[in-house]
Amino acid sequence: MRHGQAAVQDSYNQLVAESRLIRHFETGHVPGLLQTADHAGRVLTEMVELHNLDIAGLRSYHQ
Repeated sequence: MRHGQAAVQDSYNQLVAESRLIRHFETGHVPGLLQTADHAGRVLTEMVELHNLDIAGLRSYHQ
């Protein structure tokens, strides 16, 4: 993640650009003000695993 999310965003933007119809339904998103630290940490962990992101050397902010 230290290199940013540009590659992930570029691939998403390409997918959107090639789409003829986009629908979105979110059952797992919790608005930021309602998130617990554990929930936010799990969401970030899933993104790291899904996109095979290199997070070696990053500091942990979980307390």
